[in-house]
Amino acid sequence: MNASMVDLRYRSKQIMKAVERNEVVDLYSHGKLKAHIVPPKAAKKRPSVMDDPLFGYCKDDPEPPAEKARRLRRSRYAV
Repeated sequence: MNASMVDLRYRSKQIMKAVERNEVVDLYSHGKLKAHIVPPKAAKKRPSVMDDPLFGYCKDDPEPPAEKARRLRRSRYAV
């Protein structure tokens, strides 16, 4: 579908219905292509933190988390 900037302003409901029908809308201003409105991918799942391969990598570590944090935060050159 092709639309002008004026169409976008006054007929936005029809343009959004076209996007819902999975149509790409080209926006023109003064006869020049300015933008594409592209429908999003269908039901794309957001990635979860738990899907990350590094999630829980140190769960078998015997050192308590508080001690590990204290050790990592101290100065490198502490006496």
